Amino acid sequence: MTFASILQAAQDAYVDGEHQKSLPLYLRLLQECDGQPIELVAKLWNQVGILQCQLGENYAGIGSFQHAINLLSGVTTENLFLAQVHFNTGLTQRSLGLTQDAIDSLVSAEQLSPDYADALLVLGQLYFEKGHNIHARQCFERLTTLQPNNPSNWLTLGYIMTLNGDYNDALPALNEAERLDPHSVDACFYIAESLRQTGRYEDSLPYYQRLLPVAMERPAAMLGYSETLLSLGRLEEAWDAFEFRRIARFGTWERHLLKNWDGNPSPDKNVLIYGEDGVGTDIMFSSCLSEAIRDVGHCVVECDGSLHKLFARSFPQATIVPQTLTTLGENGETEIEIGGVRVSEQLAIGSLPRYYRRKMTDFPIRSGYLLPDASIVAGWRKRFAAIGRLPKIGFLWQGSGTDEAADLLALPTELVTQLVRNERRASWICLQRGNAQQTFETMRHGLGNVHLFGEAFVYDIDYLAALLASLDLIITPAGHIAHLAGSLGTRTWLLLPNNAAWRWSLAGERTPWHPSVKIFRRAEQESWKTLFERVTNELETFLLRTANENWEEESIIKFPFRQATSRELERAA
Repeated sequence: MTFASILQAAQDAYVDGEHQKSLPLYLRLLQECDGQPIELVAKLWNQVGILQCQLGENYAGIGSFQHAINLLSGVTTENLFLAQVHFNTGLTQRSLGLTQDAIDSLVSAEQLSPDYADALLVLGQLYFEKGHNIHARQCFERLTTLQPNNPSNWLTLGYIMTLNGDYNDALPALNEAERLDPHSVDACFYIAESLRQTGRYEDSLPYYQRLLPVAMERPAAMLGYSETLLSLGRLEEAWDAFEFRRIARFGTWERHLLKNWDGNPSPDKNVLIYGEDGVGTDIMFSSCLSEAIRDVGHCVVECDGSLHKLFARSFPQATIVPQTLTTLGENGETEIEIGGVRVSEQLAIGSLPRYYRRKMTDFPIRSGYLLPDASIVAGWRKRFAAIGRLPKIGFLWQGSGTDEAADLLALPTELVTQLVRNERRASWICLQRGNAQQTFETMRHGLGNVHLFGEAFVYDIDYLAALLASLDLIITPAGHIAHLAGSLGTRTWLLLPNNAAWRWSLAGERTPWHPSVKIFRRAEQESWKTLFERVTNELETFLLRTANENWEEESIIKFPFRQATSRELERAA
């Protein structure tokens, strides 16, 4: 057979899908290719590599592609074909998990042929898989130029931007994806999320509402929808959608395998209420526990171990048990025993507001709802008395109480330091835990009115609660300390960025969850420095009033959402 006839036979076998027959013919051509143009030989090696990969011989295929690349090195007239060989190499390397090698091959393909859309697509995907979002974004930005009518490219570009927090940049790309594919559920979802993240809550609602028919497939969308409604104060609509949070976070997981309580008064039932979303939010939702305890035969509360003593004191009619990793009821039981009590139904603590806080008038008028240990409070007050009669102000700059992890809600330490150092008419109590010692030492350098008590660094919520209850004022960013102080009825100033979490709503200086908390919000385009100037002015008024020996402290209960009855005010006082 002549070279030409062998080539024809090899090509015919390949077209017919007879790869086992085609590969030996191409290998034979390579043995008989003396005198053939180098470009043809390189193409034969490329075809051999393709066949080897299709037959599962991936490493051999990479070797064949490399032969083709070596032959064409420096042959500029074959850049497009050479780019294709590098692309084939990259795809094969990716299939073998050789991610960085694949990236290198695809970069070579893109450099040889800058408009090679397939190479850019796979390269962008690989960058994304590696977490190199900036490079991935650049690839998809170029793809949207090369293929402006491809909705997938616009969608992926917008999604990558959202991952980096560039929501304003993401919206044009996502809107274009939706224009090209009006039925795209993904585009609709990411537009809704981007609008919410940029504070455009009202604008996001129609997009979330379009996703209602696919709620079970998109629980994260329903969670975003509920948080948008909660931020806007539309509670009755919000709590039903908020139920999707458990599916969004845990799939079909339930704490124990029991029937869920429906919230109806059930004096003949023992019900388990379990914590779910971190200490701060569980403290906030525990404000509904009194109503649940009232409405069932007996209530068992399963909470984070750090809250056990505080909850047990505050809700003596309930059985309080620390949370464990054990899931009960896996054998089909209709009742389980927990804390020595037989319970037949359960409910996540975050579901209580669905039954007890459906409108603003459902919030009880009271200064607090958790009770600190009176003896520990007395001990703190005795210690504070020893450092003078000045008002005691607790402060921190990370709402979690620790500074080991970055916190987007953290206050600028230089402004906190300036506030503390400039005001000597108060005794400042540092509440920050973790690696705060160095920052704290800078704050109190040369001052005698800034204090750090070692016990505040102990992760004991009950001990911390007593400390907070002993202070005259707390200044804090968002976090569990803000919730804890509010639950105790301690006067608290909460400093928030413009786009705060739904727990603190969008406007106003008070929250129905914690009436003793006054909120200082950064207005749009306002700097932290300007907000701290407002805090400083408010602090001046507070200190002048507390310095007046004849001043009687007014009630810190501020409840603008409804008019309190005289009986409620008497009970709250």
